Amino acid sequence: MRTSAFSPVKNMVYDALEYAGQVENSARSHREAKQWPSTSGEYLTGFYKDDRLIPVITTVVYFGSDTWKAPRSLHEMLSIQDPEILSLVPDYRINLFSPAEIKDEELDKLQSNLKEVMLFIKYSKDKRKLQDLTSQSPGFRSLELKAARVIDSITGINLRFTETEGRVNMCQAVQEMCDDARAEGRQAGLAEGRTAGLAEGRTAGLAEGRTEGRTEGLQEQAMLTAQRMLQDPRFSPEDISRFSGLSLEDVLKLQKK
Repeated sequence: MRTSAFSPVKNMVYDALEYAGQVENSARSHREAKQWPSTSGEYLTGFYKDDRLIPVITTVVYFGSDTWKAPRSLHEMLSIQDPEILSLVPDYRINLFSPAEIKDEELDKLQSNLKEVMLFIKYSKDKRKLQDLTSQSPGFRSLELKAARVIDSITGINLRFTETEGRVNMCQAVQEMCDDARAEGRQAGLAEGRTAGLAEGRTAGLAEGRTEGRTEGLQEQAMLTAQRMLQDPRFSPEDISRFSGLSLEDVLKLQKK
């Protein structure tokens, strides 16, 4: 789940448009009620001195299992961080709702399916914690299908769940997910073991072949050396055995041929 680096600006513009809309609605109401302004300022803006705005509260809900890493205020986005300059620039902070940064006790206070959704997202990367969470919380054993689909879509973990009268047992779905993961792990381990075994066998075979080849090659070389030396009367069988590496018995056999 990606964070938005310009959320403070986006929310600031959104809130400003909402306030501007309220001012426009007030001006329209005065015109329709034929309430004429008492000052030139009221005439120009359509917003009278007794008019009041409704607070606009925008909340950023971050559906991620990790912490929010993007700027949380307008000041954090500015290229200049001089305190004197920042003191003259109104700041604008976002109201962030991030499951990873909220204690479980606080999430438990939520009264809707949002509680289960946020708790699941918070621990979506910890399968052991998910198993404990879904098995201990009654809400997960009978969760609305829409909430289950939201969880599956946001986390992307591809849960398999069976619907019963519009509700889902998330404890069973998580258990099946973990079982599938273990089965895949075993298959991967077996495949890796077979691959490693074949590779080891090939390596051992090549090494053994090279060893046998070298041995046979050395034996042939020793025989050739001994045969050449036998043609020279200056070398005794003992000398030939010592220099060629052949046994004296083998040298004597060559001499008789």
